[in-house]
Amino acid sequence: MINDASKPPIEAVGLSISRCILAIAEGRIPPGAVQKIVGGTLFDNLENMWQEYSQKYWSSCTLRARTAFFQLVEQNKIDQPRLRNEEPPDSSAGIWMVGDRKFETAALKELLDISETFLRMPPASRDDLINILPPDAITALQDGILKGRLKPLMPDLAENSAGRALPEIGQMIRDRLKGYLAAAPAFVPIEVYPDLLYILQPFIRTRTVDKSVVTTKSQRPAAFSQIRPAIKLPGSD
Repeated sequence: MINDASKPPIEAVGLSISRCILAIAEGRIPPGAVQKIVGGTLFDNLENMWQEYSQKYWSSCTLRARTAFFQLVEQNKIDQPRLRNEEPPDSSAGIWMVGDRKFETAALKELLDISETFLRMPPASRDDLINILPPDAITALQDGILKGRLKPLMPDLAENSAGRALPEIGQMIRDRLKGYLAAAPAFVPIEVYPDLLYILQPFIRTRTVDKSVVTTKSQRPAAFSQIRPAIKLPGSD
């Protein structure tokens, strides 16, 4: 059974019924993260869509696909604009859309996974991460706040930063981020979170991915990820 118990603070609009249902059925995208799926199909009867698509696209996971498909049907989350004589969105740049950014399934899954990792961090750890954000991350955040989709995060930043040095502005942004993220996952405004995470994603990834790193010169990695003392050869310095 597909678990829809948890609702991530990021919602995506699917742009391909066949491929998006498959991604949900295969467990790559949680159904709770799907706002709706908009297809280029033209089925008056969704049972007919199921009969055709289950054999053509979802034969490898029919039971899970059926659960995902009919959950979305019951929630009125299958949209067919052509039934209203409207054109569906273009999916050539990606079959998922968050805001106005488009993603393929792997990229959306990574964004959702990074979000889950980030939200599971203790608040103190998130604050520590924010404290050491590099200058390029702060610059990207500042640009997003001043002239982009992050403006609702700090609508008065331009006014409050007049005459202030860059390090002071950076600290203002850090302090606001800490306050914003302290409400996780009930962010206000919620629409800022996906864009905020998109900017922070590369940095969060490098700080949270588990890496096997040899920390001293007296150790080196061996087979099966074991760490053994380096052997000092006769005659070596």
